[in-house]
Amino acid sequence: MPKVSVHIVTYNSLTYLDVVLLSLTHQVFSDWSLLIIDNASSDGTVEYLAARWPQFKIVRNRENVGYARAHNQAIQFSDSEYVLTLNPDIILHEWYITRLVDALESDPDAASATGKLLRAQGIPGELTSKTFSRALDSTGILYDRRRWFRDRGAGEDDHAQYNTAGEIFGVSGAAALYRREALDEVAYRKQENIEYFDELFHSYKEDVDLSWRLQRWGWHARYVPTARAYHYRRVGATGTDVGAFIREHASRSSRTAFLSYRNHLYLLIKNERWKKHWKDWPWLFIWEFAKMGYLLVTRPSLFVHAWLDITRNWKELVAKRSI
Repeated sequence: MPKVSVHIVTYNSLTYLDVVLLSLTHQVFSDWSLLIIDNASSDGTVEYLAARWPQFKIVRNRENVGYARAHNQAIQFSDSEYVLTLNPDIILHEWYITRLVDALESDPDAASATGKLLRAQGIPGELTSKTFSRALDSTGILYDRRRWFRDRGAGEDDHAQYNTAGEIFGVSGAAALYRREALDEVAYRKQENIEYFDELFHSYKEDVDLSWRLQRWGWHARYVPTARAYHYRRVGATGTDVGAFIREHASRSSRTAFLSYRNHLYLLIKNERWKKHWKDWPWLFIWEFAKMGYLLVTRPSLFVHAWLDITRNWKELVAKRSI
C-alpha cells in the first residue's frame, strides 16, 4: 500500500467530483491511492466516475449508510500508514498532502493534522478567480465551557490571524490526515466490525467525537497553516453568540438539525469528564437548557426524536464511554 490512502464518501456529489479529483492528481506528494465509497447515489455518480476516472477504485453501497460507516469501510479496505478523509466538495492546494504528512512525521505523538480551510464560492466545477475566497472555513475544531464545538475562524476573513502552526483540539473531517496507529488504538471492535468513527452518529460531529477520544488516549492534533484547501460549505456557523447559534440552526434542514443536536448529546454522554470539569457545569447546563427550550418551541418533534434515540442507544453509549 502507498503511504497515504485517500478516502472520499459520495452521496449525490456528482457536481463536485471533477474539481476534487483534479486537485488530487495535481498533488506534489505522489505516494497515495484513492478509494471512493458511494452511499447509493441516484445522480449518476458511480457511472460518471467509472467513465471519467476509471483509474480510481469505487465501492458502491446499496443504501446510504452514513459518513461514519462509509469511512470505516474505506479505512478497513486500506492498509496505509496515513489516512486522508476528504469531502467531495473540497479543492486541495498542490502542497496539501505533503505538508500534513511532514507535520505528522515530525511529531510522533500527533494523531491527526489539518490545514487552513477557506471557503470556495460560485458554481462548483467552474473555477474562476472568485472561487478562492479569503473567508475562512476551518482552522481546526475548538470548544468552550459550554461545550459548543465549532470550526475555529469559520466565516472570518483571512488576515493571517491563524498563521501559527501548533496543537489544536481536533480536526475537521472535511480534509483531515490521520495516523493509522492512532485510529487503531481508539477503534471500537465488535466481532468483525471495527468502528473508527462512531457509527451511532451516522453523519455530523463524528469527527469531533474521534478527536475527543484521541485526546483522551493521549494523542493530539496539529494545525498546519501552510497547507491550504477550499471548501464549498453550504451550512456553517459564524460567531460565538446565541444569535450565531440561532442563525446556523435555522438554516439547516430538519434532518441535519436533528443529527447535529442528537450527536451533540452523544458527544457529552460518551466523552465528558464530569468530575474533572465540574467548574464548567453552570455554563454547560445553562446552555443545554436554553437549547432545549429553543427546540421545544421551534422544532419539538426533533427534540423528542433525539431523546428517544438516546434512550434506545443508551447501553451502547455507556459501553463505548467505558472503553
